Amino acid sequence: MMVGQAFRATGDEPSSIPRILVADDEEANRALIQRLLAHMGYPRVTTAENGLVALERLKDGPETFDLVLLDVMMPGCNGVSVIEAMRADARLSAVPVIMISALGDREAVRRCIELGADDFLQKPFDKAIFQARVRATLEKKRTYDSTISQLRDFDPVTRMRLLPRLIADVNRLLSSADAERFGIVAYGVKIDQTANVGSAHGSAAADRFLAQISEDLKKFFPEGCLSGAPTRGQFCFVLRTDLNTATEETTGTIRRLSKMLAAQRVSIGDRTVGITASIGLAFRSPGGRCDADTLLNRSNLAMREVVKSGGNGYTVFDPGMHDRVIERLHLEADLIGVSDRDELLTHFQPIVSTRTGRISGVESLLRWSHPEIGMISPGSFIPVAEEMGEIGKMGNWILNDSLRTVSNWPGFGPECVVNVNVSGRQLGLPGYAQTVIKSIENAGMAPERVKLEVTESALMAESDRGMRVLRALEEAGFQLAIDDFGTGYSSFKILLSFPFDTLKIDRSFISGIERDPRNQKIVGTITMMAHDVGMDVVAEGVETESEFAAVAAQGVDFVQGYYFARPMPAEDAGRLLSDGPVWTVDAS
Repeated sequence: MMVGQAFRATGDEPSSIPRILVADDEEANRALIQRLLAHMGYPRVTTAENGLVALERLKDGPETFDLVLLDVMMPGCNGVSVIEAMRADARLSAVPVIMISALGDREAVRRCIELGADDFLQKPFDKAIFQARVRATLEKKRTYDSTISQLRDFDPVTRMRLLPRLIADVNRLLSSADAERFGIVAYGVKIDQTANVGSAHGSAAADRFLAQISEDLKKFFPEGCLSGAPTRGQFCFVLRTDLNTATEETTGTIRRLSKMLAAQRVSIGDRTVGITASIGLAFRSPGGRCDADTLLNRSNLAMREVVKSGGNGYTVFDPGMHDRVIERLHLEADLIGVSDRDELLTHFQPIVSTRTGRISGVESLLRWSHPEIGMISPGSFIPVAEEMGEIGKMGNWILNDSLRTVSNWPGFGPECVVNVNVSGRQLGLPGYAQTVIKSIENAGMAPERVKLEVTESALMAESDRGMRVLRALEEAGFQLAIDDFGTGYSSFKILLSFPFDTLKIDRSFISGIERDPRNQKIVGTITMMAHDVGMDVVAEGVETESEFAAVAAQGVDFVQGYYFARPMPAEDAGRLLSDGPVWTVDAS
């Protein structure tokens, strides 16, 4: 079945007839060489009567010459000076040169050889030798140009266009005479398994993997479509389409493509790898104003949306994707050095004991007050900071600010603990445990009054290194909590490998728990098992009195959520602790 519509390149191609410069001070010689070249089928000849004029022609001409025939002995600027200047100029250094010499030019000829002349012709010319040497030199030039073009324009693994060549060819398609009559569709295809194959089996195996996949893709799409490999593991295919049937056609294409890839099994050593792809689509309507760079970028943005969603799917570009990328770039720029500016804030949310109804501690939460935008949600900037590597500085900032703040609260009694969040990236930083220990020493607080919270996902991402860091912090006296329990992939068996004091049940199990017997059983079971291994339990996201009563009935030790207080500035949190509120459970 036809996939889109293939096309043939249109427009004027560069002439295959070589352009030759002849430099000789004798007009008769120049005329003779022109006639010989014309007889060989090379009429595109430019002449120069001396070396200076030859250099002007070389440097100022609109095209690059394919060959220079250069007389060694010329008055003023001779052939030796010309070839010296050519080899010193990056634009001209690769242009082949055949030197023309007469008897007695031995020293000049020797110097030209040292400077890299490609061949020599001796006056008077032997026609057969002249033709043979000119053809041989031009053939070498064609071979050289073809090799350079392959290296510059095509990926050596997949033998598909690299991005600059792909953009140039797509632009030719978009500006072709019949572009007004067709729509254009660009498929951005990323093979989801590429990074894992490289990590598990090495670059050579990943290259073999991509080479096989690229052949399968080239067979799937019609011959003559524009195909490219802009980056490792990513492919692009550009075809004509009828926009009246584009939705149905592309949906069918993606369904068949996904089915074809799913049926593939690539052998790597003694293993086989299944294939899935993230596919982004972008369209240009007939006569639309959209250049190749824009079209390919749109398909790439759509493809990245699929990757962020977990891969193995497709989506079509919409303008909101571009807007989100611009916002992300601005956010990244503003995040650089934010820890050194007076923009970060620490808010605190109380943690309440179900036994006493009193505040037993607080969790410190990072906030960003942007000077132009205002308050930015932690969910918007913390994942970006982690990807950028800024989370280490930000984590150190909130730890030090939290310790400094709570140590100045009169109501922060000896039984109170401050919880500080730790990201997986922080656990992976060299010397992180020593940094935390140094912070507590500088604050003059006992380490057992600080509880470090790590999420399940962060723990799994840094399990080996994370275990070493957590054990070092436990040995130093810090308390440890696993946050958002129930949202990741850990188990109680894995939890036993880590020295946790507290387990915090994710709010997804707490919302509406008073009406959900299933979640009541889950929370009760988690609490019982945590108690059995010596951990206390916190229920997060408690927003109503009935939820408070329900989790307390399941034996949860502590609660946290909007029912008690929203995260608040340091001054308000300190005042709340001094007021000493008490929350009681309505037994009815």
